[in-house]
Amino acid sequence: MAYEFEGVQYGKLRDMQEARRARYVQLLEEGLNFTQAAHAVGVSKRTGKVWRNGRTRSNGRNERPLVDWYGGRVKDSTTTVSSR
Repeated sequence: MAYEFEGVQYGKLRDMQEARRARYVQLLEEGLNFTQAAHAVGVSKRTGKVWRNGRTRSNGRNERPLVDWYGGRVKDSTTTVSSR
């Protein structure tokens, strides 16, 4: 059975899903909002949210998010926020 996305045939479902996720990320980088990008690739906005934020599987193993939104920017842990 062949799977199709944007006119391209894929032999495996997993390959087609990876192409959809990659296109979703590309659309976000082009400036579409989360809902528009999700609908453009044919998934719900909830699925798009899972792709962005990662998920916890039923076996308790966490999966990393598809996109690193913060690009490695980490706050300096030695900075004092409050004097209290």
